[in-house]
Amino acid sequence: MAITADRAGERPARKVPPFWGKDSTPFSADEGVQPCRIVLHQVDDNDFDLVDRLVVRAPASLPDLPRGPFVIEPAWVEACDLASIPGVLGWFARRHGRHTGAALVHDLLILDKDKTLPDDVPEEWRLPPEQADLLFRELLLACGVPPVRSYVMWAAVAARTRWYSGLRRRAGMVVWALSAAAGTGALVLGLARGDGMLTGAAAVAPIAGALLWGRQYVAGLIAGYAVWWALAGSAPAWVAYKVYQGIEGLVWLVLWVRRRLAGAPVGDLPGPVKHNER
Repeated sequence: MAITADRAGERPARKVPPFWGKDSTPFSADEGVQPCRIVLHQVDDNDFDLVDRLVVRAPASLPDLPRGPFVIEPAWVEACDLASIPGVLGWFARRHGRHTGAALVHDLLILDKDKTLPDDVPEEWRLPPEQADLLFRELLLACGVPPVRSYVMWAAVAARTRWYSGLRRRAGMVVWALSAAAGTGALVLGLARGDGMLTGAAAVAPIAGALLWGRQYVAGLIAGYAVWWALAGSAPAWVAYKVYQGIEGLVWLVLWVRRRLAGAPVGDLPGPVKHNER
């Protein structure tokens, strides 16, 4: 791809997608300023701080949300891991991409047990978890994330919300997860035996299992079928990564032994690869 410099001493111009080069709606760098630029400062292996403020407007598909801009100040977003996607799901979605802005907004609005919203976040943007999840989904769609990926990512955050929304919902998620595991086993067994009835029953089981998600039935239905995608795509990646982890650990052990025998310090030797160092 050919690149040219606009003026001497400046970086060469790059060809970028229209979302990043022209119009990043519903995000902007400032009120009315397009395109947006999400400027981050990496603070450790996985986490980032926001450097410049980011402006977002709620998509028209969510008429109950404020129509005015939501100005996200850098001080509000600290130690954010962007999209919390396990490494083995990298074949489906990465931690960063077109969805980065939506992930930053969602990470800000969704509260963990020990997390509170900054005092100066406007009251109208202090959303209930389920509404914040819907905002995440609609921001993904508005930014041009493909619809299947958008809905699967929404189902994932909805599952997290239900897990942290009280004992009753958590119990429902446990029952749903056990049912999904049983249904997956039945599907594999049915296919292995050529049992059409068992295979068919397992294939439609997520339709009933999604009832455990209550008003988030659609998210439960998507999750029930997406779990098969996740297993099929992630199992080989997980095995391959564990093999790599073992090899890396063996090399580290050899280097450690060699240094010890030579009387050299071992404190500066990088440790074995951990699960989050990807």
